[in-house]
Amino acid sequence: MRTTKRTSIKKQQRVVQHGFEFMCTDCGRIYRNQDSLNTHVRVHRDNAHECPFCNKKFATRATCDLHVRTHTQERPLNCPSCDKCFIQKGQLSLHRRKYHSATPHEPKPKRVICDQCQATFTCRAALIIHSRVHTGERPFKCSQCEKTYKQLGSLQEHLKKHTGVRDFKCVICENTFARHSSLKTHMRLHDEAERRRFECDLCGKRFGYKSNLTMHLIMHSNTKPYVCQHCGKGHTTTSQLKVHVRRFHTWERPYKCPHCERRFVSQTDLMVHVVQHDPSRPWQCDFCDLRFGAANALQRHRNMRHGEEMDRKLADAATESNAGHGDHLH
Repeated sequence: MRTTKRTSIKKQQRVVQHGFEFMCTDCGRIYRNQDSLNTHVRVHRDNAHECPFCNKKFATRATCDLHVRTHTQERPLNCPSCDKCFIQKGQLSLHRRKYHSATPHEPKPKRVICDQCQATFTCRAALIIHSRVHTGERPFKCSQCEKTYKQLGSLQEHLKKHTGVRDFKCVICENTFARHSSLKTHMRLHDEAERRRFECDLCGKRFGYKSNLTMHLIMHSNTKPYVCQHCGKGHTTTSQLKVHVRRFHTWERPYKCPHCERRFVSQTDLMVHVVQHDPSRPWQCDFCDLRFGAANALQRHRNMRHGEEMDRKLADAATESNAGHGDHLH
């Protein structure tokens, strides 16, 4: 009976195979063997396990549990090479291959190459999807508005605009979203608000550290206790005074670029310059375009330099979400 059932599934699925890769033609997911693909196919025809948050159904308890983590934000899998955490093993493996060199016990994945632009991919299915950039093929068409897409997943996300379905719910404020990516963006705003929990009673500006709030309060008092001995100009902090003296009086430049001979009066000036030598730094600030080599460095920068802008972004996102939810209810 099991063999008959498996054969039936094989007949129903048109599989794209390359090496040890099997692709589901319904959603484009990749699997290492036929058994894994067969288990996945049941998601499209037999959903028995229901998510308690959004009522989505899944074929297996394991896939349902993985989905629930998108609501709870549980990320139990830690990268041994950095502080990043992930929901499932596949995400962790992809992260390690992309950002950390493979260990001697982990052979590097085979690559396939696009013959049009020489871009490389870890699997044949990804290359097939990429090739549509060159061919212009958009095989997935919306039956409601005739928009076309390169991937089935993109079409499925688009269809939610027509149906009004908002499956993804914030467990903190209960706002709902049509796409998981929108929920993830929204959850980051909650995280940032929590990190900036020290609020100024005079202007409402928030800070991640009490020491930053203390320095900010000095600005409200209009006192500048740190006076330059060369010109008498006052400054709010000792660091501001030091930079002023170097820039206008001593011309001292203690911060040297590790890539060239240029020197700078402050670490901030040096950081702005160093980016010119390393444009591929992955973490970019969406407020000022500064780039960073680590996520925590970017987060510190945003908290210290763009607190007010992040407050406005959080407020705008909440207003937009509530407005969209209200339209759906009516």
